[in-house]
Parts: sequence; C-alpha cells; structure tokens
Amino acid sequence: MDDLHIGIEANGGNWRQRCNERLEILRTRELGRQDEPTVLLHRRLILEERIMGMEVYEAVQNGDVDSFVTVLEKLCEERKYLGLCGIFDEVTEAGDSMLHLAADCGANKIVELIASHYPHLLTSTNIKGDTPLHVASRARNCDAINTILSHFATNQMLITRLKNELGDTALHEAVVGKWFEGVSLLLDADRDVAHYLNKSAKSPLYLGVLTGDVQILHLLLETPFPHNQPLPQCHGNSPLHAAILECNPVMLRKILERKEEVMYLKDEDGGNALHYAAYIGYAKGVRILLNKSTLIASERNSKGYFPIHLASKKDHVKVVEEFIKKGWPNAKNMMTLKGQNILHIAAKNGSSNVIDYILKNTKMSDHLMINQKDKNGNTPLHLD
Repeated sequence: MDDLHIGIEANGGNWRQRCNERLEILRTRELGRQDEPTVLLHRRLILEERIMGMEVYEAVQNGDVDSFVTVLEKLCEERKYLGLCGIFDEVTEAGDSMLHLAADCGANKIVELIASHYPHLLTSTNIKGDTPLHVASRARNCDAINTILSHFATNQMLITRLKNELGDTALHEAVVGKWFEGVSLLLDADRDVAHYLNKSAKSPLYLGVLTGDVQILHLLLETPFPHNQPLPQCHGNSPLHAAILECNPVMLRKILERKEEVMYLKDEDGGNALHYAAYIGYAKGVRILLNKSTLIASERNSKGYFPIHLASKKDHVKVVEEFIKKGWPNAKNMMTLKGQNILHIAAKNGSSNVIDYILKNTKMSDHLMINQKDKNGNTPLHLD
C-alpha cells in the first residue's frame, strides 16, 4: 500500500493536489476490477447492509484529510469486494453520509474532497430528510455551505430548495438558528427560497419575525416576492401576520417601513393584516395599521366581513374603539354581504361589551340605526 502515498511529508502544503491524486489512484484501481465476478457477487450480498464502519466515522470526525484518505486506502485493500464507491455510499444508523458528518463537525477539507469526487452525495438525505446543506446550516458551517453550493451545478434543481421531512429548507434552519451569516449566504444563492413554505405552512420570511432578530428580518424583507406571484396569498408567508401574532409593535413598524405592500397580502380566509389584528384583539396593532393606511379597513374577507366586523364578533371593544376614533369607516355603511352592520354581528355573537359601547356612544347612535334590517329582515334586536 506504500505506493498509494504520494509523498505526504514532501507535499504538506498542497493538500488538494495530494489527496485528489490519491483518490484518483483508488478510483482507477476500482474501475479496473469492477466487472470481476467475485466483486459483483459480494456487492449484491451487501446491498442491504450499508452501515458505516467506526474507522471511517472516526476519520471524518477527526477532520484530518490525509488521515481520512489513508483510511480509505486501507479499506480498499481490505475490502476489495466493496470498492471505493461502496465505501462512500455507507451511512450511519441515522442515515448520515460521510458528507453529512464532515459538514456537521467542520471537517471542511473532507467536505471539499467528497463534493469534488462524489457529487451525488450533495443531495443525499438522512432519515430526517436532511441534506448535507441542511446539516451545514444547522451547524453554522459557512465553509461547508460555500463548498456545497459551488459544487452543485444544475439548471434543473436548486439544492437550496430541497426540503427535509418537516418541509424545511436550509434557509429555514439558518433563520430559526438566528444565524445571520448563513441566512445571507443562502439568500445570495437563491432569494426566492425566502418564500418557500414548510409543512407547518411557514416561510423563512415568516419565521424571521418569530425569531425577533431584526437584522435577519431586514435581509429577508429585501427579497422580492416571486415574479409570477408578486402579492400571493400569504399562507404563512406574510411577516406582518407573524408580527401581529406575536403582538410585536417594533417588528410591525419595521416591516411597514421596509415593505409596505405586505399590508395587502391575504390569508387563506381572504383577510388582510387588519382583519387578523382585529380578530385576535390586538388594538395597538390595529392603530399602527390604520395610521399607515385606512384603505385596508374597507376590504372584505372571503366571508364578506370587514375588519371591524371581526372585532365585533369577538367582542374586542378596544379594537372597535380604534376604528371609530379614526372616523373611518362609517359604521352604519359597513355591512356584510348579508346586509348586517356591526351591531347585528355583536348581537348574534353575544358580544356584550361591544353592544354596550355602541348603545352608550352618542356618536355611534347618530350613525347606526338600531332598527336597521339585514337581507332577511332582521334587526340587531331580533338577533340578540
């Protein structure tokens, strides 16, 4: 096996050339005997058993690229029936390939060597569906991410968009981990992935708000929505909905400063951000949104409700007050598709606080007819 060592000590500075040459020798030898009957037979016998040996595992964990290649040389001599390709196809009990392990533990020279010679491992997945890019992102390994991205070249698929069993991309992992540098690297490679939804129907952009990291949020807000859907239904993609859910006025204002158009994103019920804030009773959020624009107050959701109707339905009297204080919209004219005003809605849903507020408010009484009938001829009193 001595002839396989290409002067390691004499060429200590050029690890790439040295290790690449050693691997090429192993690959050439494998090609020369791959059709031997004994080799083919053994490969069929071990097809179902591909668990990585401890020697390889420890060599990767150790991180020394020369020692790693030395172990490969030794195994190729001992296990001629398997060959180099078979060794590289071995995985741990968790389904991790050598590339997964190297990316996780920061063995970045080994990452580069594997990516160069066995690029099919770039898209390999473990039991959880993680690719090496997922692992590198979770491990905060910039060098591994750069290596993986630079070695994966195809027009048919972007490695940044591959999802694990939870539907998360590598960008989801970086955002959840609050890793600014990783988020920046992955966005530089593929900006559209900021809007990819996981199985919980959340995009990296949405998660960026939940993490509370302002720097990461700024990066994500700079990404345009996909060209074919500039203002899609949010379905977990609206950062504004996330800020409202968290009742975070700081994030809410920052989003509106940088990306005002997200105010008009619709959720799966056809509601905008103001519908959402009104529904959950976030009065301060309603005030912030109305101060930015009152136009969204006059948008219906898929059930024909204006935002003020949802506040009335849920008995959020403080939210109703915010609408009335703005003087817009005129409560009398804000009717559902069934012809019901906010008092109809409050009475039908037993919203006693809203009912009391409306009846005791002289300004409201001037503009709201208690005896106003809906399309079925019912007044609010009929519905109480």
